[in-house]
Amino acid sequence: DVFALSTDLLDDIVANAAALDILAAAERLRIPALIVHGEEDESVPVAEGAAIAAALGARGRFLRVAGTGHTFGAVHPLQPRPPAALEAVLAATVAHFETALA
Repeated sequence: DVFALSTDLLDDIVANAAALDILAAAERLRIPALIVHGEEDESVPVAEGAAIAAALGARGRFLRVAGTGHTFGAVHPLQPRPPAALEAVLAATVAHFETALA
């Protein structure tokens, strides 16, 4: 079987490039943001997470998680105990919200 793709998605990205500019959106954001990135991410380079955090300026915090990738070790179905990296990410996320929403 062939899964045919049209250029609709690419055309939409090109037509809406300004609206889809992640770094520009980060610069406009006025709330605290936590950017979490696995150091071994094979999908998104760590430098991209760092660039988003830099665009946020003082509002941003960049958390690099060593020894893990894009999913922080999670697989489907989730095992009875989440991977340590995912637990660390969840703890950091909860702490971020506790501080940001206080």
